[in-house]
Amino acid sequence: MLCNDLTPEQTSEVIKRFTPEAKLLYTTKVNYKNLDTKTLYIKLNKDKGLSVQLQDKMIKNLNAQKVVTLDSGHLPMISKPKELSEILNNFINEIN
Repeated sequence: MLCNDLTPEQTSEVIKRFTPEAKLLYTTKVNYKNLDTKTLYIKLNKDKGLSVQLQDKMIKNLNAQKVVTLDSGHLPMISKPKELSEILNNFINEIN
């Protein structure tokens, strides 16, 4: 699910280095106010872990002001590092 667009070698490396996330990350109640800053959401259209519909809900809940779609699965930092860095660098340049 998390490695659907990775090579077999990349997938093996993810599995080898995988550590579970802390349970509290998902169970701790948080109070959230919209940030008073420009926000970016990178929508991953091949993500098998977070459907496009769920990402759309997240975009709405976070009130993301800019949305960029990336043709990637759940781990674009591995499958599309150049494209991801370009999106992030462009956004940083826009807000500075």
